[in-house]
Amino acid sequence: MRHYYTQIHQYMERLISQVILTDRRELEVNGGRMNLQEYLLLKKVRRDEGQTFQQMMEETGCSRNEVTAMVRRLLKQHLIQKGPASQDRRIRRLVLTEEGKDCLLRMESMEQELLYGLLNEFTLNEEKAILKFLVKLEMQLKEKDSAAALPSCQIDETD
Repeated sequence: MRHYYTQIHQYMERLISQVILTDRRELEVNGGRMNLQEYLLLKKVRRDEGQTFQQMMEETGCSRNEVTAMVRRLLKQHLIQKGPASQDRRIRRLVLTEEGKDCLLRMESMEQELLYGLLNEFTLNEEKAILKFLVKLEMQLKEKDSAAALPSCQIDETD
């Protein structure tokens, strides 16, 4: 067994717990609430404006029902809108509204402040080490992901 496995595992568990707790608290947005997955979906819509439900399902690994629920919440808050595709009017594409763009900018600003606040305590060399670790971790996860597909976020309700 690796020398620091236990300590790394404990810290990763704490970090994951913090992320889950943050997600459960949800963020106040436009009179509604938004979880982290919806925030990431908003970022994807901005990055690849005009994506279809099918593309969102493939990118997020979520079921159609889960993507539909997230999209409904974001539509209700006027953060995104659905529009027809130019080639096939049956296909609906997702785009950010002006409110969605403003909301995303505010949230990214908060995210950046939080990250800068955390990293402010580190030296430049420590920041480089963190970045190197994260890049290597992501590469290993991608390799394992391509070797064996990770389970989707669907929950089997047949039991």
